[in-house]
Amino acid sequence: MNLISIMQENAGLFSDSVAVIDGATEKFITYKELWRQVNAVASGLKSIGIAAGDRIGLYLPNGAEFIISYFAILMIGAIAVPFDILFRNFEIKYILENSSAKAVIGLERELSRLLSMRNELPNLLSVVGAGDQMNIQVDRRLSDWIQAECLNYTEPVQILDSQPAAIHYTSGTTGRMKGVVLSHYNIAVNTKINGHYLLGLNDQDRVLGLSPFNHVYYFQVVLGPLSVGAAAVTLPRSSPRLALEAIEKYRITHLSTVPTMFRYLLQQFKEKKYDLSSWRVAGSAAANINPDLVMQIRNTFGVDFFDTYGSTEASSTITYTRLRHYKSGSVGMPAHGYMVKVVDDQELEVPVGEVGELVVRGPGIFRNYWELPEKTEIAFTVGGWYKSGDIARLDHEGYVYIIGRKNDMIISGGYKIYPLEIEEMLLSHPEIADAIVVKRKDPNLGEVPVGYVILKSGAELTPDQIITFCQERLAKYKCPRIIEIRSDFPRSPSGKTLRRCLESENNKTQE
Repeated sequence: MNLISIMQENAGLFSDSVAVIDGATEKFITYKELWRQVNAVASGLKSIGIAAGDRIGLYLPNGAEFIISYFAILMIGAIAVPFDILFRNFEIKYILENSSAKAVIGLERELSRLLSMRNELPNLLSVVGAGDQMNIQVDRRLSDWIQAECLNYTEPVQILDSQPAAIHYTSGTTGRMKGVVLSHYNIAVNTKINGHYLLGLNDQDRVLGLSPFNHVYYFQVVLGPLSVGAAAVTLPRSSPRLALEAIEKYRITHLSTVPTMFRYLLQQFKEKKYDLSSWRVAGSAAANINPDLVMQIRNTFGVDFFDTYGSTEASSTITYTRLRHYKSGSVGMPAHGYMVKVVDDQELEVPVGEVGELVVRGPGIFRNYWELPEKTEIAFTVGGWYKSGDIARLDHEGYVYIIGRKNDMIISGGYKIYPLEIEEMLLSHPEIADAIVVKRKDPNLGEVPVGYVILKSGAELTPDQIITFCQERLAKYKCPRIIEIRSDFPRSPSGKTLRRCLESENNKTQE
């Protein structure tokens, strides 16, 4: 099973149906036309010497050009290496050097920084420009390949399920970025899970995702719809106003994003009403979502809701809450073909209801970290289960509850404290919009919790009032010693709060 055979079949089954709606250009691309453009770019890549196994960087924003390029790379047996359009010189150079990328397809207005260090990248033989043509020196332009009528039809190469299809780099929150190698089978099987089971799509649906496509959320919000004949809708940037306008304009049925963006969507909707009658399903991922926020989403927008849990190493989805069967606080049960269990520090399974590390088996689990055999080995248990690094518990029905990251756990005077518990309590306050709890070094207790909060518009809470609120609801050892009120938190491009940045800042301030 691979994506190219799925897309080739869908080009015939749904030839005149809309496959992609590009929000930046407002172009509608049918399945037949998408397949033609993928063929053209695949032929273009072959014409500049790209062959099976070569790594190709994708430095593109969300849009049709990203989707077309991704499929074209896979079609000729090469390996896609997508990275964030917000990355700068150090990050770009590291990824291209580490992957030994032979070519890059990039947005022309962003390529100047890459071209400035081209002499330091001896493996990089070709730079292909995309988007608006700028006055910079690129070797080829994607638009020339797409518009060409003379390019030969490219027959897909014979692809083994086990062959690498993509290298997706992790965010580096636990150290230097690691390249997660995903096979054609890994991606294709999770794509089918996302399209058929998670989203429950058909060929009349339209799906909008509001996270960068270099993130494996792409497998849910783009590859999921395209695997079943639905349409993927793209926006050039993550904006609550653009998202609500797109739902109204393009009659979107499904929207998936992160909890933070849902807060922005709710605020935007309060300021201006939109016709959202087509919207049926909302999905969240990438971070824990507060039950009160879920209730606001369902009541305000009149949608069904699901939550998902996954990782880059699992090709996106590991667990999800089934539509019409959402269970508050849970990220659902394992996806089809997946198994999970909770283990202690000795990798022994703990009883139901007890807390430990979540370990996973399933068809999407990655092959290896690119050229990091030692890190690959320690990512798995002795029995071959992938160690997620997440603290979780299971209930008697098999639902999974994520407590937090293993590395985020605070040990204060011998007590184990999970930041998520404190954050959920803080978010229960009617005047608090968002909250993050991090650890601070303490000479007496080892570590203590410190809280950062964002207040709702018009709120006038003081830090002392918030601490008192905590002390009335939590054991004393769990209560934050300090509360700092912020207007926003540092966030990754996918919308995750960068907890490590706050933690580092907090401990530096202490010094």
